[in-house]
Amino acid sequence: MNRKIAIISDVHGNSHALKSVLKDIARRKAEMIINLGDSVYGPLEIIEQISVPYNWEEAAELAVQQERYDWAQALKTGKIE
Repeated sequence: MNRKIAIISDVHGNSHALKSVLKDIARRKAEMIINLGDSVYGPLEIIEQISVPYNWEEAAELAVQQERYDWAQALKTGKIE
């Protein structure tokens, strides 16, 4: 059986381009999207567009356990300072 798989990479925070690509992927009825990385630069809105929803509090706690305080802050506030 042939499956339609879309591969995206190097979004670098370009939300406008990502929205266009995701619309095209939906139009082509891809069954799976694989993200190769380099997605975030700037707005955290990109994370919401490409991530599978999960428990943000658990993710922030894990970030603290791994001493990634910048990520814990970003997960809780939506901002990187």
